[in-house]
Amino acid sequence: MINQFNLLILIITLVHLVKSDSLPPVYKHGCVILANQKIYCYGGANRQGTASNSNATLSSSDSQIYNHHVYLDVSKPLNVSGANTQWQPVPTPNNAFQLEPRADFAIVNHNDTSYIIAGGSGPSTNHGDQSLVNITTRYNADTNTWGIIASKDPSAAKMNITMDVQMFGGRGVKVTNTQFMIAGGIPPNNNTVLPANTTYVEVDAADPTWSTMQVWVDPITRGGNMFPEPARVFRHAMATSSNGNVYFFGGVRPVNATQNYDYMNNLGYYGFDALLVWYPAQNQTFNVVKPSNPDNAPSLRQLHTVTSIPNTDKMLLYGGVNGDGANSDFCYIFETVSGLWTIANFTNGDGPGRRYGHQAIMVGNDMLYIIGGIDITNTVQNDVHILNVTSMTWLNGSYTNTYDQMNSASSSNNNNGTGSSSLSGGAIAGIVIGCVAAVALGTAAAVIFYIQHKKKKLLSSGAAPAGFAPTTPPPNNNNTKEYNTTYTPASPMSDDGSTTLYSSQPGDGKYDHFPTSHVEKPHLY
Repeated sequence: MINQFNLLILIITLVHLVKSDSLPPVYKHGCVILANQKIYCYGGANRQGTASNSNATLSSSDSQIYNHHVYLDVSKPLNVSGANTQWQPVPTPNNAFQLEPRADFAIVNHNDTSYIIAGGSGPSTNHGDQSLVNITTRYNADTNTWGIIASKDPSAAKMNITMDVQMFGGRGVKVTNTQFMIAGGIPPNNNTVLPANTTYVEVDAADPTWSTMQVWVDPITRGGNMFPEPARVFRHAMATSSNGNVYFFGGVRPVNATQNYDYMNNLGYYGFDALLVWYPAQNQTFNVVKPSNPDNAPSLRQLHTVTSIPNTDKMLLYGGVNGDGANSDFCYIFETVSGLWTIANFTNGDGPGRRYGHQAIMVGNDMLYIIGGIDITNTVQNDVHILNVTSMTWLNGSYTNTYDQMNSASSSNNNNGTGSSSLSGGAIAGIVIGCVAAVALGTAAAVIFYIQHKKKKLLSSGAAPAGFAPTTPPPNNNNTKEYNTTYTPASPMSDDGSTTLYSSQPGDGKYDHFPTSHVEKPHLY
């Protein structure tokens, strides 16, 4: 009976492994995690060659655009091998929806069971010819169905550009279970001119099931007055703080937003020495905050990620690229309370190292999955790396948690000391007998051990190592700063006396969504 049971387990395991798959080489894809503890990844692009300039990340340099839709079950701890090889294709949609190839889009897990994809470039790799049939779509994992997000009133003015007009390079972030934001992006051709103040889009659930959405345009204001074109942004990163505020990090300012310029030219970068923040609970106001140590801020970049670390005020920035290639200062911690930037210190090497166009997904309270992207050799990768953000340790080998990994390393170091003695003849004989017995157990024992090992509970990795904790912040600084957004190729953040972005203090009561006569109610989808 035991042998039959072991054989059954072996067959099930082999079938599972046959169905499992790896990701294709991919960057500019989108990934989210849902309440079923599955990471879903969609789309993205591949690129041939090793060109290092950031211009090579535009669609015209891609060799393939994917409609690849896969998931990884992370409901139980995985080792690095499992995270790389146990991806499963999502079954064909039950409603026969046609998945479009697309890359460089906004993706948001707006509730526990579904996520929304907005915009992107694709399916063509030809410059200016990346049209999508469905601009905004939603996937429901419970029913395995896709749907099109469309206006309830097709004749209504398309003020909510992000939902109605195709753009790529936009990003999204969940705020609460009933609210998210999608911001930024530019059209895939220079034939579309966007109205000002229409790409910071707030989406609210009109009912608990999200069957209807209220979509507002949230223009950036100063003292209740809109600026004509204050903050066009592209390939930035967004993260929600522990107190529900949305932070914007870096990215590029394209100039074709309100003029008919080609998006491949004239790009200026936003810096990290001043951060735009949106306050959804404080009358939807914006503000610009200055870090406490701006001289320690990251270098300019795009195609990076920023992830909020659960139960802390910390956000982890990873990767990015600029005109000089993949950023060498590729990982930072930003603390929203103290306003400090800190270069991340890992305990065991750099993991994937320099990386851009990847995705970063938080699993539980500790494990950050870095998925795909382009590495330091400027080659598109299909790998997954796992970082424990509490101990700042990269998972490796057969371990499913860094607690065992670190203890094993410590034990190995102790055993290599000079106090160990030589093996006796009896000990050697015992080892030989043990090896013979192990071989006799065969595949069944190996399978049982594998299953039991995977079921071990993921343990905490303990306190952060010395040097990771931030230093004491300097005396309180004024957190309101003029934020220059004028396009100047040499220094897009220089203070040349031209138009700047500057918001009033949040909660001043002077702003209520779009304060014009054009839109008095939210757009319904």
